[in-house]
Amino acid sequence: MALIPDDPKQQKALMVIAVSLVVLYFANSQWYSGAVETIEAEEARVENLAAQNRTAQALAISAGRGLEDRMALIERHVAELEQLIPSSEEVASVVNQMSQVARDVGVSEPSIRPDAVVQGEVYAQQAFQIRVLGEYHDVGRFLAGLASLPRIITPSDLQLVPFTDPSGTMGFDAPVEVNFRIQTYLAPDRVEVPPAE
Repeated sequence: MALIPDDPKQQKALMVIAVSLVVLYFANSQWYSGAVETIEAEEARVENLAAQNRTAQALAISAGRGLEDRMALIERHVAELEQLIPSSEEVASVVNQMSQVARDVGVSEPSIRPDAVVQGEVYAQQAFQIRVLGEYHDVGRFLAGLASLPRIITPSDLQLVPFTDPSGTMGFDAPVEVNFRIQTYLAPDRVEVPPAE
């Protein structure tokens, strides 16, 4: 039996089948290899995205820990700063501390007149008008002592004039009179706000 038939019709049919098989093989090879390349490219892309996702997750976790640490540090700082702001109950203590500073540096007992509390957005402000008599350098030490109190106190509107002691009982050689205003701040949750009527 011959591999190639003798009949021309059979030869044509065999040739058509052979050519069809070759065409199908190359078409399938081209389509399949293109599909395989596409699949491999997509798999590589998915693997790359997964690696980027793992890296981003690791960064987010470490940044989250760092953020928590920074947040705890900020909360500690805020708590320390709030210790510098007296409550309305502590204002008397601040006034006593100012009087103690005056006694320590040798100026007269300060005349302290409180102003009204001014409610702000974040903190309320309590201002005081203060008047002291003393030697120039002692008054400077008094102001420095106020600045070193463990509360936030801001002096302003300082007026310094020579003082004449008509009675001569003050005990100062060259006294000066100092009038100034100080402001301290109160935390709003610590300030009693009168109810609206």
